[in-house]
Amino acid sequence: MVEVLDRVASTTLSLLTEKTRAALAQRDAELARDELRHRLKNAYASAIGVASLTLPTEMASEYAGRVRALVSTYDAIDGPASALAPQQLGTCIANALSPYQPRPDVPISLDGPIVALKGDAIGAIGLLMNEFATNSIKYGALSSEAGRIAVSWRTNEAGMVMTWAERDGPPVDVSGPPSEGSRLLRRIAERYLRGRIDCRPAIEGMEWLVEMQTGFFTPH
Repeated sequence: MVEVLDRVASTTLSLLTEKTRAALAQRDAELARDELRHRLKNAYASAIGVASLTLPTEMASEYAGRVRALVSTYDAIDGPASALAPQQLGTCIANALSPYQPRPDVPISLDGPIVALKGDAIGAIGLLMNEFATNSIKYGALSSEAGRIAVSWRTNEAGMVMTWAERDGPPVDVSGPPSEGSRLLRRIAERYLRGRIDCRPAIEGMEWLVEMQTGFFTPH
């Protein structure tokens, strides 16, 4: 249910942005945005309510935490990018992944320099982390007790490269056509970060490389 909410909301937000830029008047866009915001909040609240009624307490609490992480991610997108205060990349990643790391011993590591994200990059990174983690729980390292995740980033003259690396998880079959999740990841990277994303299957586990331009962050 979290995955469906994540993808429906991401696609809807993307379509709304495109239509707004291409055809809708500002007033109509604001009305459509208000309606979308209202529907999303109702959907999130309903999902948490259903979980609390049907799942054991511990599972319901973990599920609700993941839904609230999605809510905070979309709050970062919901509004003018210029109005968002800069946020450190490490903090943004840690917040997005916190529902997927309920215990200190869950192996998710972060490594990289201090970088301040700006504007659309804040919500985009949160969306990417949620999608990576959701896929990993279903098919990758987070579905295995021995699995581990390493998120790292490095700046260069062209911008920044971020790596999501999975290790010691089950083998991943990438022989088929791109999944909806893969297409969503690509849209987020290209649309919100004006960058690109590549998948590198490896013997040790899946790796994703995300590139973004310098205009979306400020190195310290």
